[in-house]
Amino acid sequence: MFKLTGSFLGVFLFVASLPAMAGPYFGAAFGEADVDISGYDTSNTYKIFGGSRFGALGIEGAYIDMGDFDLTGSSAHVSVDGFEVSGLGYYDVGAVTLFGKAGFFVWDAQASATGLSIGSDDGTDFTYGVGALYKFATTPLSVRAEYQIFQDVSGADIDMWSIGAQYWF
Repeated sequence: MFKLTGSFLGVFLFVASLPAMAGPYFGAAFGEADVDISGYDTSNTYKIFGGSRFGALGIEGAYIDMGDFDLTGSSAHVSVDGFEVSGLGYYDVGAVTLFGKAGFFVWDAQASATGLSIGSDDGTDFTYGVGALYKFATTPLSVRAEYQIFQDVSGADIDMWSIGAQYWF
């Protein structure tokens, strides 16, 4: 009987603690992306994201605009944007939270030169990354830094670094 009562108490305490560990959020980040094909420069990027955390796990969606990757020595460039859905794992270390993420990026790429469309491509590919959050103690705001890899976007991997703000509800 004691084991059964202790089990119910443990489950009750776990469920009661979930609201303190969970929560929806949204935010925006700015950064830089680099394509792994030589001859292209880096690009300024931004993303708008939102999600929810459930204890040590979470889910997140984002719109990401990777900007224009200019081909060195020409007027040609490639624009990439898309939507991401990822699962996250969190590890809290005081006011800092470390996270890892993995998911899918549904992307669209447009190639153009001197205002003329050269071609387009689209697809869905794997993405993963790591980051850290610093949560300010008296506000629902966090500063977020992240490194993310987008695999095989139109035949090339893209690395993205970003820093932004996140608001917790």
